Amino acid sequence: MSTVSKPKELLTLKTNDGKIFKVDEVLALQMCPVRDLLMLEEWKSLYTEDAIPLLRVNSRSLSFIIKWWSAMVDKKETTALQILKDLVLKKNMVDYQFLMQLVMASNYLQMDDLLKASSQLLAEVLISCGSVDNIRQNFNVPSD
Repeated sequence: MSTVSKPKELLTLKTNDGKIFKVDEVLALQMCPVRDLLMLEEWKSLYTEDAIPLLRVNSRSLSFIIKWWSAMVDKKETTALQILKDLVLKKNMVDYQFLMQLVMASNYLQMDDLLKASSQLLAEVLISCGSVDNIRQNFNVPSD
């Protein structure tokens, strides 16, 4: 007896900068705003093929989140923080603004594992800066 696997369903997401992403339904359902919208559509029997807007997530962050999630699925024995470090610190250079955007995007999407990992990485980066002046310089924070 052969089994036929259900094809992966893709959902369309639209970032705040207008980029369209087709993502696996399993990943999309990890994002609370998407999950809530889909549940609302089902409850009211409204179904649409329109892209689901992610108002506080830009394309760079969503692209990274997709890459991070794929790595999480592939490397089940590795922690979320270690995978995040591997992806962010590839070039031994931290993009501080991007790291802040990632924390805010994971908070908005309510992706707890990513939020914890990105917050921990941000804390480690802040500690490694050493001084308040270095933190201000790296994160473009004006002096008082």
